[in-house]
Amino acid sequence: MASAAFFDHPASTAWEPLPIPGVEGVSCWVWYRPDHLPNGAVVNIPPELCGQPAGPLPFSLLHLIQGLGLPWESLTGVSLFGSAWQAATVWQAIHCRRRWMLPSRKSC
Repeated sequence: MASAAFFDHPASTAWEPLPIPGVEGVSCWVWYRPDHLPNGAVVNIPPELCGQPAGPLPFSLLHLIQGLGLPWESLTGVSLFGSAWQAATVWQAIHCRRRWMLPSRKSC
């Protein structure tokens, strides 16, 4: 998890490194609370990670959320290139996982 929780992090004045928890040697860049998104963050994935031969990135959305120090409950949206990104799929996965982790529920 990031050293500072998302809500305690001040607005960025420049791009900041964002280490990816659990993935050695990989980091992205983050801008906390930009003018157009005062309660959010913008993450930049370095071109060298995107330019690799066909295959998945070495991290997931969960890794980015953990790196930002953002609690699941506060995540309200994800956009990719300024457009909503897989909203129904992402939220179903998040809420399903959260319910599954609670002892009183056995499945979604």
